[in-house]
Amino acid sequence: MGWTIFEIGVNAYQAFLMIAFLRSQMEAKAAVGCKEALCFLAISGFFTLYLFWDIRVTDTLVFLFPFLYAISALRGRWMEKLFWVLITAVVMLTMTNLCIVFFSLAGSGKWNSLLLTKTPGRILFVGSVNLLITLMLFCFVKVRRGKGPISQDGLRILLAQNAFCMLLLEAFFYFQQRDPFLDGVYLVASLFGVLFSISSLVEYEVLSSYAERERLRAQEVQFLKLSAQHQGELEGLYAQILEMQHDFKHQIQVVESMLEQGECAESRQYLEQFRAHQPRAAALTGNLAVDALLTAKRSILQEKGIAFSFQAYPLQGCPLDDVELCTVLGNLLDNAMEGVDRLRPEQKKEVHLEFQQALNLFFIVCENAANPDALKMQGDRFLSSKEGDGIHGVGISSMRRIVERAGGALDFCMEGNVFSARIQLPIRAPQERETTRIVP
Repeated sequence: MGWTIFEIGVNAYQAFLMIAFLRSQMEAKAAVGCKEALCFLAISGFFTLYLFWDIRVTDTLVFLFPFLYAISALRGRWMEKLFWVLITAVVMLTMTNLCIVFFSLAGSGKWNSLLLTKTPGRILFVGSVNLLITLMLFCFVKVRRGKGPISQDGLRILLAQNAFCMLLLEAFFYFQQRDPFLDGVYLVASLFGVLFSISSLVEYEVLSSYAERERLRAQEVQFLKLSAQHQGELEGLYAQILEMQHDFKHQIQVVESMLEQGECAESRQYLEQFRAHQPRAAALTGNLAVDALLTAKRSILQEKGIAFSFQAYPLQGCPLDDVELCTVLGNLLDNAMEGVDRLRPEQKKEVHLEFQQALNLFFIVCENAANPDALKMQGDRFLSSKEGDGIHGVGISSMRRIVERAGGALDFCMEGNVFSARIQLPIRAPQERETTRIVP
């Protein structure tokens, strides 16, 4: 009974190792506790079956369970999930095979007579295998991983390499069982598996780092384009102000002429008409840069026939500096305009922007009418819906980076036909905000 409990405990530990390693390499979706528990029970239960029955199926099939777990509970592409499952399999098979060969060479008989019986040698063997697996996976976890998405072709090559390595290890294991004199060859094959798993990780890191550099370079180019677009909008606003200033001189002359002729009632009526034709200020935040940006965006929204509502609110509590805040607001309103542009002609087009402050938090909320069918999602995350093959999602990445650097959070949600972007920022003391603006 005690020996069975020992073996079941070992199986449970290996199930824990598989799940923990996959969790360290890929981000989990929301509420995955139940899926983790099912995967844990499936892996440990599959191994435990071999304790009671002589199953003529290779135990390598157990890696189907972590793959199904990764597909259902972890974010990312399926090929990337399969790659990390194969890495896990190669590491576990290699460490197991190395220990089998070592103990077989150290003993006087066949390895199965030494290691599969209820002896202290079995305990030492099992402990050595799991220790080596733990150390190997721990080292893999500690390796700095690039965040760039590897190309499909790169992933296919890595998958093919690791699948071939796993099949090769299984083949050597099969022949070694039938001919113990192949222990030397089997040892070389196991060492090759160790080196191969390390080289696969190095390849992955190189490809991922290269992809990350390319992504950042593309983001910089796209950011420059967006900055140029916002600069053009501000220049258009400035030109509009100059035009208004020029026209204002003529209006003054008209009013002066009316007053000289004693036509007070007509001059008052003329001024009211003149005031009605002037564009209303888009915002009163107390920040000249933000007011200018919102005024420019309001003009563009009006040209597109989109209703824009904004409740004036002071920005004293916002921890972002002028450049960061204008970048965030510009991207929010650009995304809202793109969402409204996808509406059907009969749908009401409107965008709402609002600032709020509660306790020690500052909130920015941007809402727009949207068509749910036009939204793209990956798991529970919204993705850019722009058409074409260019680099998309730069605005969202830029906003998220600025908000998270300030210690805040950026969330998106869809309620009915209204899409909302909500930013939550911690309020800082005036001295902290001033320091943030000075230090790059």
